Amino acid sequence: MNPGQQKISQFQPVESTRANDIIPIVREGQNRSITIGKFTGVLPSGWTTPAENWTYSNFDNGIAAIAVPEGDIRRYPNGLRVQFKQGTPPTTRFGIVVASTSTMVYLYMINGTTLENLEIRDVFISPDFAPGTDEGVNFNVEPTIMKREPVGVLFCDYIRRGNVVIADVHTTAALPRTQERAKHNPGAGPAVESKIPKGFSISAPQTSALMTLGGWNNRVLKAIATARFYDDGHIEYVANDSYNEWYGTTSWITDDPFPVTV
Repeated sequence: MNPGQQKISQFQPVESTRANDIIPIVREGQNRSITIGKFTGVLPSGWTTPAENWTYSNFDNGIAAIAVPEGDIRRYPNGLRVQFKQGTPPTTRFGIVVASTSTMVYLYMINGTTLENLEIRDVFISPDFAPGTDEGVNFNVEPTIMKREPVGVLFCDYIRRGNVVIADVHTTAALPRTQERAKHNPGAGPAVESKIPKGFSISAPQTSALMTLGGWNNRVLKAIATARFYDDGHIEYVANDSYNEWYGTTSWITDDPFPVTV
């Protein structure tokens, strides 16, 4: 029998309770619930509860945007661990704060969880690096995000994991044979210089990163090219042959704030 169809008299007794255990409540003909911790005032070990409501704003590319009442930006610092419940039956969602403003909190969602356009309740926060959870969640993860941007006629996947950026190119295109600053879609409207996107820039003491690209044609290496990424954001490239399938990877360290839509 489904546990939701059992009578209370059929429930198995327990010897102890946990703060995240749920008590069912019927209020005004509707099924509700509350955690033992909230009911008794006992919180999960290492966790506290913010005395304000959190509201869904947006979820995109693994980042949850949550609206909070206006207040001190320092109350939700980067790295803060978060758990909350959504849905019916309620499921616990987990995240790590990667950015905040006076009215918004941005979470990198972990443990396969997301943010839905539903009520957010039973919010707990912890400054601990690895706070305990009944689900045994591993918070030892680096927030990761990817952004695809043009590098002239090429396309580059910028992958940020913590403070490390990996730039990965894999495009079929004709590259210039003389050193050239990368332009965005040349010939298709105004020539706009391609730039390293915000949140992924090169930080000191590194001033540039060199990418070597292999030009392949029919599974044969036909050419070599280089692309140099600079700390002011601009990119230059050159090849010894033009039209090929180009592949290359490079990496650098960034101190940029984590890229979220603020």
